Amino acid sequence: METFFYILVLVGFFLLFIFIVEIPYKIARSRKVEHDSLMWIRVLCWLGIFFGLTWIAAFIWAFFAEKETEIVAAGTADSLDSLEKLKNLLDSGAITEEEFEAKKKILLDRLR
Repeated sequence: METFFYILVLVGFFLLFIFIVEIPYKIARSRKVEHDSLMWIRVLCWLGIFFGLTWIAAFIWAFFAEKETEIVAAGTADSLDSLEKLKNLLDSGAITEEEFEAKKKILLDRLR
């Protein structure tokens, strides 16, 4: 019975350790940080096991990394301009209704 208790405590400490290591990653993910930065933040988190400074760097980076929504906002204007150009091509008869709908679907999927 005593051995089971020690194993349970050891598992508890291990889970707590994993939770602490992953804190910067969870912060960055909740801020919707872009994918590349998110990947590197996670790598630095786990390297923090061996080199504590990398965990601190990951923690700081999680707060200052560029958000994905800022990148998407720039692409939104481009997609809307492209949609307007497609509509002009449809109105001028340069493309068919089916081609317009197919391209429109692709552009709208990018916005989501």
